[in-house]
Amino acid sequence: MSSLLLPWMTLSILIAVGGAISLRLVQSPDKARNVAVLVTGGIFIVAMAATIDFYQLSQANVAEKWGIKIPGLVVLPLSLDRLTALILPFVALLVFLTVLATPRTKLRRVPFSGLLVSEAILFFLYGSRDPWVLITLLSLLSLQAVFELHNRRKPWRNMAGHMLAHVVLLVMGWSLICVSPDYAAGFLQVFEANSSAEPLSSIAGWGLSLLLLGLLIRVGIFPFHTWIGELGEHASLATTLVFLLPMPSIYVLVRLVLPIAPSVVWDISMLAALLTAVYASGMSLVQTQPRRYFCYSFLSHSALVLAGLSTREPISLSGSLAVWLSAGVSLTGVGLSLRSLEARMGQLSLTRFHGLFEQVPILAVMFLVSGLAAVGFPGTIGFVAEELLIEGVIHARLLAGVLLALVAALNSIAVLQVYFRLFGGTQHRTSVMLHAQGAERWVTLILVLLVFGTGLFPQPFISSRFRAADDLLQNESNVESQVNFPNEHGFIEAITEVVKEQSETEFEAESPAKKTVLLTEIKRACFVRAALLESSFRPPAQSAYTRTCSRDEDH
Repeated sequence: MSSLLLPWMTLSILIAVGGAISLRLVQSPDKARNVAVLVTGGIFIVAMAATIDFYQLSQANVAEKWGIKIPGLVVLPLSLDRLTALILPFVALLVFLTVLATPRTKLRRVPFSGLLVSEAILFFLYGSRDPWVLITLLSLLSLQAVFELHNRRKPWRNMAGHMLAHVVLLVMGWSLICVSPDYAAGFLQVFEANSSAEPLSSIAGWGLSLLLLGLLIRVGIFPFHTWIGELGEHASLATTLVFLLPMPSIYVLVRLVLPIAPSVVWDISMLAALLTAVYASGMSLVQTQPRRYFCYSFLSHSALVLAGLSTREPISLSGSLAVWLSAGVSLTGVGLSLRSLEARMGQLSLTRFHGLFEQVPILAVMFLVSGLAAVGFPGTIGFVAEELLIEGVIHARLLAGVLLALVAALNSIAVLQVYFRLFGGTQHRTSVMLHAQGAERWVTLILVLLVFGTGLFPQPFISSRFRAADDLLQNESNVESQVNFPNEHGFIEAITEVVKEQSETEFEAESPAKKTVLLTEIKRACFVRAALLESSFRPPAQSAYTRTCSRDEDH
């Protein structure tokens, strides 16, 4: 495995931790904000350097030369792959824009030190692969949000109950998986064969069920969603943005559940995601508070991401990964514009028109552009992503795709309804200047360029999500570990060579179970690669790859 030029992720974590410690020593809110802007800006630069370094190496998975060392315990090497290469810059940009756009009236309320700690945990989380490390870091993030509600003397028991259940279920679920006979026999590698031949042991089945339930609670799947509304209403919007938008629970689900879950688990996950998406999009239409609207809008989009993952098909999985980032970027703009409005007007109500467009046109532009991007308006970052997701789900499950299209329509209506309630309908007259500050103008410019730049030139973004989906579906298969596919023309020849080599040297000597595993991995690699080739606007003749793969697998 190739190594990054520098330990970028470790460096980012150290900068964030050092910045959080230094902010504890700063008394002035203005100075604290300036320090936080410098620290988060530096982390964003380092994260971009890591992404550029990763893509220059042209590898599927790249590790750092050094790891995070816990004295006396273990060395934890951090790594980047095609899934996380774009998530890290997004997390860094999210925190940077959140700090940069903080209004002066909220400087004393925003926990800058806590935001940097959250950023360090997120970088550690997305750079890790060890299951127990992932569970520990996700639990720390959950507990951090609970502590903020408690420290602000806001209602916290409901969220604490959900997060406690989430952590306990994760620990119990993975513990059961680890003690199961399936895990001892190479659970992660042979599950695909087991899923079509022998059922999982009862211990592993219970463990997987508890693990999935714990993650669904953290995602906010109905009926475990009530904590999201309380978090958005009572915590600072800065904490809410950093806690929700990176979707770390989806990442842990991809790492721990996607490689090993049978089809029935994903059927249940799809049903729960569809129910949540429809419910949340409908609830966003009737909210009377902007913060509640934002929370239900996020819940709807996170359910869309989960629905795409549940199909485990190349097209819908690619769309799901794209919506993951496009919704995060778009909802960042929505959340920051709402926070800036609250700093000027206090708590707003969606039961009447406010007519704020003439007073704060910059914030109106930020909200409208970000909101339209979130619902997939043409020319924005969300258009191709949402189109890809719905198309893939329709091909896999027609009714589910129709429901996702309905969700997109309801979200679109909700965005325009909230926009007109906040910025239209009347004229707001005041003697106080409410115009946008310089930092808010810069944030608006950055978001508009990112939304339309990626929307008008989506190929690099979508291609990266296709390759990430390809890697997830292959799941470190035996074929991929032995062959480097230089291009699609050499793919079938490479597969043939691997099959011949196995047949002549090892294949006949293997046990029947091992032979089943090898053939299953080869079949999966063939069909995943062929599906991606056919989906990349290739001529119909390319479908011959599928037939060739089938013949090679029979051989």
